[in-house]
Amino acid sequence: MLVGARVLERARAQGARPALRDPHGTMTAGDVAQRCARVRDASHACGCGRGGETAYAGMVVDGSADGLATLLGLMMAGWAVGVLDPGWTDAERRGAIGQLSPDMLVGAQDDGWSGCGTIGAIPLMRPAQAPIGDGPRTPGAHDIFYVGFTSGSSGVPKAFARTHDSWWRSFIGLDELVALGDGAVVVPGPLSSSHFLFGALHGLHAGALVELLPTGGGSVARILERLARDEPVAAMYVVPSMLQQLVEGLPGPATTQPRIIFCAGARLDQVTRDLVAERLPASTIVEYYGASELSFVAIRVDRDATPAGSVGRAFPGVEVTIRDDHGAPCEVGTPGRIFVSSPLVFSGYRGTAPTGGAERLGEEWSVGDIGHLDEDGFLFVAGRGSSLIITGGANVQPEEVEQVLATVPGVSGCAVVGIDDVRWGQVPVAAITIRDATVSRADLRRAVGERLARHKRPRRYVVLDALPLGRTGKIDRDGVRSAIVDGAGREL
Repeated sequence: MLVGARVLERARAQGARPALRDPHGTMTAGDVAQRCARVRDASHACGCGRGGETAYAGMVVDGSADGLATLLGLMMAGWAVGVLDPGWTDAERRGAIGQLSPDMLVGAQDDGWSGCGTIGAIPLMRPAQAPIGDGPRTPGAHDIFYVGFTSGSSGVPKAFARTHDSWWRSFIGLDELVALGDGAVVVPGPLSSSHFLFGALHGLHAGALVELLPTGGGSVARILERLARDEPVAAMYVVPSMLQQLVEGLPGPATTQPRIIFCAGARLDQVTRDLVAERLPASTIVEYYGASELSFVAIRVDRDATPAGSVGRAFPGVEVTIRDDHGAPCEVGTPGRIFVSSPLVFSGYRGTAPTGGAERLGEEWSVGDIGHLDEDGFLFVAGRGSSLIITGGANVQPEEVEQVLATVPGVSGCAVVGIDDVRWGQVPVAAITIRDATVSRADLRRAVGERLARHKRPRRYVVLDALPLGRTGKIDRDGVRSAIVDGAGREL
């Protein structure tokens, strides 16, 4: 089945039923179906597909109901859509487009592209050279429909591809564990995040009204406003930092309480769990652990038998194995690298495969995370097997930040590490060595502000006499982290 198939089926039977809402209005299921048809016709008319091959489109998705309906229409029309964030810098957008190598751009412009049509007010662009074919083929369940982006270790974003079938199975697996029930599905985050995009499409799949709240500054305040309305909420998709700020902002139990809170992106602390139990007592937290390449790996439902510190049991249809450095299975309780065998995993990278990306061993995949299984099959994650930083549910590759800081005159060396933070899970902090005493915090902030999205920018800058090195001469990130935590160096 295709992602979005049930939306179109429902439109034929219940065309007047509300499907999407944003601050500007509501789209019915019939409206969404009509939008999908217009998108199909307009995009195919551009003649920039690849004949019998997968055709790729890059689309800037603004988080509106109209934007989501357009995105769904492209996916249903056979395009594999790379979702571009309107908040990216020009350099980040160009890097993503370079990895995607799209046949069409939607709502975006770049050098070497020319207009070929519109969808409403959204421009369609194709390469200036002659089109490749007549448009994409009719999609199948195992065709790629989505390409997401995360930070890459070389500064080039990772572009991971997913099929219709992988997300359809994910919808079914979630529904087996916790059916949505009546009410809206509230999505308060950017649709360029696979977590929030999945939440929106999951809600549409289930027949719920999906409410898209404006993102950016004040997103938690908008959630509070929504919960103050006496309208039922079946589910809400959040990341831990968002949930923490939400419950801290509630003076008491909310008027409207989501029946389910889907939370992912970082580990949720016990203090926040306790506040949820106090101020959203009618809500059940469903927390899942996974990765962009692996999708769902393990899941826990609050108030079940999951022991403290565990991320839960394997998601339906997923098998988890812990392996040692030689690839042999570890005994129960013994830590090792987490591998998964799953129908939900990605379909490979688009563009240049990243150094240190997901590793395949037979039919199993790993992103390098370390953990162990107990005798009851509960998974415990000890940490990332790479240098990845997760802050507020967003991924930051420190190498990307380091490349920018290294361009600042007077900086002789730098290392970026994640430092534990109660609100954000981790925050990126930069340790630098300098050759010129005139290097200032303003110089560093200006460099990252021009080239990096806000969540990637270091919160602190610490000047060290020398960066700790390992035996091979590489930067010892654990040593850097310890130096920062122990107060070595001086703050800029």
